[in-house]
Amino acid sequence: MAENSDAEAEATGSDEILTTGDPEQPSGSEEGSQSSDCEEEFQRLEEHVKALERRIAQDREKRRNLFIRFMNLFLDILEAI
Repeated sequence: MAENSDAEAEATGSDEILTTGDPEQPSGSEEGSQSSDCEEEFQRLEEHVKALERRIAQDREKRRNLFIRFMNLFLDILEAI
């Protein structure tokens, strides 16, 4: 009974080689290059996320300061009435 799988045998002379048949799998020489590219991309994205987190914190502080100023102005108006 034959099993269904993604693997297929390729005939080479009298020997058969079992391959995955996945064209997106990198070969051994491409693997190191791809790994390096992935690490660089990850590092770039990580730095971008950190920059966004800093910007969010700065914006949050600005909103907090604006809210405090608004509340002080509101209290001044209430005292004037």
